[in-house]
Amino acid sequence: MLLQVTKAISFLGASVHEALRITKSPDEGFEQLDILFLSRSNLTNLIRKLSALESLYSELCRLLDISTSEYPLELVKLEAGSIWLKVFGESRVISLITKFLESTTSYLYRNFTVEGKISAIPQNAQTIDALLQLSKRLEESGIDSAFLKENIKQSAIILGQQLNQFLAGEPNMNINGRKHSVGEELKEKYLQESRTLLIGDGADDGPAETV
Repeated sequence: MLLQVTKAISFLGASVHEALRITKSPDEGFEQLDILFLSRSNLTNLIRKLSALESLYSELCRLLDISTSEYPLELVKLEAGSIWLKVFGESRVISLITKFLESTTSYLYRNFTVEGKISAIPQNAQTIDALLQLSKRLEESGIDSAFLKENIKQSAIILGQQLNQFLAGEPNMNINGRKHSVGEELKEKYLQESRTLLIGDGADDGPAETV
């Protein structure tokens, strides 16, 4: 947790001056990601989400051989309460993160609706690869198949863990202006489950932890 706090504060501190700007457009080679979590949140949750988003970005930059110094993840808007994040990052990486967020959100909501309980992405590389269409999308982004085969298992687990952390306990959200919801009839139940289950540990049968 201390590492998450340190990373998030570093990310926040380096970007806060950008977040205070009224308007800003992405530079060439960058793309925007706009996320609004509609539930009220707290500082611990905000730090966890910032850390998870940065880890997602860094891992995909590593896979795509993109320099995070040349293409840093920039925080250009941050509002607390109901968390509203706007970030700029390398175009291919932001495009992948957007697709992964949509796929994961759909999975979490669909499984909750069917099973009546919160379900994390299983921390199984093959399952994550299939859910995110990870190999296919990375190959389409220019990843060498030999390199991908060597790295896909470890990267799939990392991405799955961070997606779970980023989306934990959120029954409603907007991703680039598009609303995703578990449904009003299930919202309160989803929030209740979120108070006693940690979506981030990724264990199928392991003990639940309190959020």
